[in-house]
Parts: sequence; structure tokens; C-alpha cells
Amino acid sequence: MRYKLPSTTFTVAVMAAALGLAVGAPAEARLVYTDVDSSNPGAAESDFLNKLTSEDAHEDFQGFAPKDVGPFPNTAVGSFKGKGAPDKNSKCLGPCQNLRVFDSNSSPFDSGRQPVEGSQWLDSHDLPEIVWDFGGNATADTNAFGFFLGDAADVGATLEVNFKGSTPETIATISDEPNGEQYFIGAISTKPITGARLVVENTAGNVDNDGFNIDDVTLGTAKVPAPGVLGLMGLGLLGLAGASRRRISR
Repeated sequence: MRYKLPSTTFTVAVMAAALGLAVGAPAEARLVYTDVDSSNPGAAESDFLNKLTSEDAHEDFQGFAPKDVGPFPNTAVGSFKGKGAPDKNSKCLGPCQNLRVFDSNSSPFDSGRQPVEGSQWLDSHDLPEIVWDFGGNATADTNAFGFFLGDAADVGATLEVNFKGSTPETIATISDEPNGEQYFIGAISTKPITGARLVVENTAGNVDNDGFNIDDVTLGTAKVPAPGVLGLMGLGLLGLAGASRRRISR
């Protein structure tokens, strides 16, 4: 099933950025490509990887032991730490205030979370938020990332991207999908990206709380259009302001 990005808010933000660059406004970082795909996540990953000029780092969480306890400061793609607390009905393994690496045999959760590459994944452990810092694992030019996200959309999730020297931007809100739905999420920016916050719409004590997993994470570098080209694309987008799109590539 294809998720449709909220067209009005997202498209207007993109047009404003592109037109601003064209007239010499301060060069805030903007995303020139995003993909949030559940219909064919494998093909979406291939499309993303084909856009990269270099793959800077990759993590599949196979180098950890099942049930390893976070935070995880030294993965191949940076550090991951959890925030918040699981609800009172969570099946998390104590201590519950940390992320975990699981496989299908070690996971205490019934269904929904699954690996993409190998047998293991990074699990939110029913915490509502994961903060991801690229750290020294990115290069000075790293402006792209992609990863698989599982089992987040049945309760809803948002992804905020942090840029070097610019304000963060939220690229996607996903919700109302079946339990266990798998997504590929990819993004390319006009400036280096330093990290991201993945937030599931959970609060401690909420009986509908749910967890999610991340796997097969890639950091990379991609070419982006020159500022003048972005401005022309922004003008073209004026005729598409009412269109609802899943994938946006400018």
C-alpha cells in the first residue's frame, strides 16, 4: 500500500525553499528527494542507492548479540539512543528504558518486527523515540540516508531530519497501516545531514503503545541540482500544488 505524503504542507515548504534559493535567499538545507514506500520497499531502496555517488556507511546490526542493550554509540552509521518510556502493558525486557537488538528468537514481541538483511534488527523496545546521530561515521559531504522501518505505522510516526547549519525538517508522517507494515525511507538534501529523530506517537501509560524496528541503514553522498535549477523546479511545482504525491524528486 502506498502512503501519500500530506500534499499541502509538504509541497508548499518545498516550493518556498526552491524559489528562495533562486533569488539569492540564505541557503537553508532542503530535501530534494524523499521516498516513503511500503508498496515495494526493496525496489525503493534500489532506486535510492542508484542516486548515490558514494555509499559512506552501512549497518545491518548483525555484529551485535541478540538482546544487546542500548544505547548504541558505535554502530557503523552513528549512535542510536532511545527516549521516553514504554507503557505499562509492554512486553519489554528489563531494563526497559533502553533500545535492544533482537532476532526472531530473542524478541519478546508477538509479531510485526522483522529483519530485512540477516536475522537481526535494532528495536525501539517500545520506547516512543529514537535519536540518531551520524557522528564521525558520516563524511563532510554525506547528504543522504536510507533505512527500513517496520511496525511503526499502526500507531503513527514522524521523522525529523537534522542538517548541518540549518533548521530541522520533518519529512514524513505515516499512520493507519496494518500491524507489521514495512517501509523504506530515503532522503537526499542540499546540505550535509547530521542525524534524525524518529518519533512514534506514543506516550507512557498509553495502552495503545507500540514499538518499531530499524534495519539495513545506509549513509551516502548524492549529487543535487544547482540552486538555479532548484528555483526553476520550484516554479514548475506551482502548477502541482494540489497534487498528492508519494515520492518527490526535484
